[in-house]
Amino acid sequence: MAYKHGVYNTEQATSLTVPIQGSAGLQVIFGTAPIHLAKDPAAAVNTPKLVYSYKEAVEAVGYSDDFENFTLCQSISACFQVFNVAPIILVNVLDPNKADHVTQNQAESCDVVDGVVLYDKKYVLLNTLAVKNGSATLVAGSDYEAAHEDNGSVAITLLSTAAKEASSLTVSSTSLKPSGVTAADIVGGVDASTGSLGQGCSIAVGMALGAKVQGKDTKVFTLLGDGECQEGQIWEAFMAANHYKLDNLTIIIDNNGLQIDGSNDEVMSLGDMPAKLRAFGFDLHEIDGHDLDAIEAALGAPVTPGRPKAILAHTVKGKGVSFMEGKAAWHGKAIPDAEFAQAMQELGGNV
Repeated sequence: MAYKHGVYNTEQATSLTVPIQGSAGLQVIFGTAPIHLAKDPAAAVNTPKLVYSYKEAVEAVGYSDDFENFTLCQSISACFQVFNVAPIILVNVLDPNKADHVTQNQAESCDVVDGVVLYDKKYVLLNTLAVKNGSATLVAGSDYEAAHEDNGSVAITLLSTAAKEASSLTVSSTSLKPSGVTAADIVGGVDASTGSLGQGCSIAVGMALGAKVQGKDTKVFTLLGDGECQEGQIWEAFMAANHYKLDNLTIIIDNNGLQIDGSNDEVMSLGDMPAKLRAFGFDLHEIDGHDLDAIEAALGAPVTPGRPKAILAHTVKGKGVSFMEGKAAWHGKAIPDAEFAQAMQELGGNV
């Protein structure tokens, strides 16, 4: 038998795509994903997922060819099945804990065929399945196992003898509702716990400083209440803004002189607020907070290099509504229907 000598090349088709070199930054993609197909649906909500492959993406947020309902999947397909771009960051905003993002499927009778129930509901969260044989509730793992089929339905495979002998079972569940997601659900960032007053300004300072460190031409704006400025954390943030020369930061203070417990002067006087802001290094703009032209002019005023901007907007609480103007009681109080109608009439709006 003759042997070939030397080096020879052959080509064999594979599923791999040719790598390409790009100059773009890391993609951070917000959208909806079929998290009912993910390994851990609860961990896939409003949490950035760094993925390097199609397999990792499917495990993290699930995958479906239904790009209209599950928008993240189009990016997954484009990045890993077409262009071979990695890594990417995926953020799913479809949240089963929000009532508008789910559909409650009422209990219905389903036939048992050869020990299997085909439950014809889409986007079912398997941990919400309630399967009953008469009045007895079946237990997942011991009485049945459930899995999603390729057509979107759920196959419930019965394990226990009693369940297999039943001619029908009652099934209810919760399904994802992608159409319930609105633009308001796409925050484009990370949620922060700001239940206590004063924390928002510190976060804004951190964002502005981060942008400076990364060399980004980013402007950060934060809105404060005058009563909120009684918090010590506010003044720590002000000091940091001046120390780090955050001229990409603008704070806007709604200065109406009232807070939930009464007037600022009665609760804890802020003293000469303009002088204090200047002393803390701010480029100060005092305006009528009800004058839209003045607001626009202050926001658009040229930046003073190295100095954060402060806009002290003098306002009247409840402006334009006769029974609300200057009344601290309306700081956090719900308005009854009749008074709401009066307020809208006085403001020239429609009820």
